[in-house]
Amino acid sequence: MNYNSINQLWQKSLIILVPLISIILGIVFYFNQDENIIVYLYWIHLPVLMIHEFEEYVFPGGFKEFFNGKTVFALNPVEKEIPLNEAMIFWINIGVWLFIILGALLVNVVPWLGLIFILFNALFNGFGHIFLFQIKVRGYNPGLVSTILFIVPLSIFVILNIQNQSLLSVSDWVISIVGGIIVGAILPISANIRTKNFIANLQG
Repeated sequence: MNYNSINQLWQKSLIILVPLISIILGIVFYFNQDENIIVYLYWIHLPVLMIHEFEEYVFPGGFKEFFNGKTVFALNPVEKEIPLNEAMIFWINIGVWLFIILGALLVNVVPWLGLIFILFNALFNGFGHIFLFQIKVRGYNPGLVSTILFIVPLSIFVILNIQNQSLLSVSDWVISIVGGIIVGAILPISANIRTKNFIANLQG
């Protein structure tokens, strides 16, 4: 599978997908105003994430190069495909899309599923872009602006609404928090494993 070509396709399509999905959601929400606001917020999470991905990979882009060359995960000397490669970019991003959609569709059955990925975004993208990625290079990194303007505010708003409306039980909160931490740890753990395997292969 040519992950580079596939990634370029979905990344460039974001400029169409974001407004299209936002318009569709706006129309649906307008004619279903009796629906719980959490359903809407879970759905809105999808175009918000896409805006973030657009900043990371399209404009200004360069997240893979930044992650592999200018973060605590970078090798010395820098390797273009280690630890983050095109396959990881595909499966992580498209995988999160699918789970966000499932979380919104199943909000009345498993309300914690959508929250897991809200917390994942707040944890991984919020902590990563604002703090972790600042360790080696202070200032802007691809994805920082959308994290501050969209992801963090949405995450806080969703959490506050769920708490104020008592929509989740204690067990739901526990599942969501643990799940968010686990999902948030996938990329750094995967990156660390790929780096160790690469070094081991070099040493022979």
